[in-house]
Amino acid sequence: MVEREPHAAAAAAPGMRAADGEAPPGASAPGADPLAAGADAPARAGHDPSLMEIGRQLIDDLRGALQARFHLLALEARRAGLALTMMALYAVLAALLALTAWVCGWVLAITLAMAAGMPFGVVLGIALVLSAVGVWILLRMARAEAQHLLFPATVRQLAPSRTPEGDRGPSPAQPPVATAHPASAAR
Repeated sequence: MVEREPHAAAAAAPGMRAADGEAPPGASAPGADPLAAGADAPARAGHDPSLMEIGRQLIDDLRGALQARFHLLALEARRAGLALTMMALYAVLAALLALTAWVCGWVLAITLAMAAGMPFGVVLGIALVLSAVGVWILLRMARAEAQHLLFPATVRQLAPSRTPEGDRGPSPAQPPVATAHPASAAR
């Protein structure tokens, strides 16, 4: 093992300790920028950080935290979008299978009715009428649900008040007045 001489090590690297080759706590390499050395360079340099340095570090920390949160949000939004796409695909496939089962059920019903001696035209007419009634009922139900697409409670909440006191809506003593919807009056 070769021992180093203290003056040779000090001459080789100014600002380094001869015993272990590390820089002393308050020293930095000649020509090194303390801000380029990292966020805690002023603390290592032996002086208290200025208010500007603390503010800069706070802004950097805040920016990093926000960036991490937005990155997580973007990843979760992507995953939610993919999950929604897969749910829609599964729903379409289930609808196709349900349609196939519906058609098979009608074919079975028509075949059994014809086997019982009913004429083909009568059986087909009954199937057509039953399907048309089902479509009419489902369209009425969908039309009744369409009113919820307009966010009625939010619209009522955001509407300007009609009373001088600034209340929104009728007072508890007054019952709400039912107004006819233009679409329902046309029916």
